[in-house]
Amino acid sequence: MAIKITGFFTNPINEQIFKDPILTLVPHLEPYGKINMDVNITNLNGDIKGCFPYFDITDLTYEQTEVNPYVKLINALQNYVISKLLEIYPDLVYEFI
Repeated sequence: MAIKITGFFTNPINEQIFKDPILTLVPHLEPYGKINMDVNITNLNGDIKGCFPYFDITDLTYEQTEVNPYVKLINALQNYVISKLLEIYPDLVYEFI
């Protein structure tokens, strides 16, 4: 799961700035059905340059038309991250890759 950002992106944790990064989503299933996720900030070579977390993800929105549960979860996690980032960076330009 990855999201390509076009332009400059600021790490919401330490405010480090990256140009055209790729955000790689790494979910962690926790006890009692909880999901935590690391978002790695990488360059085009895949080198991790930064990271920020999301904890206790509970408000996922699932696509009703998707029948594959794995794809449904991946899409919901990607949409969760984008919705949270758009709250901070409303002009964010991105694409799922």
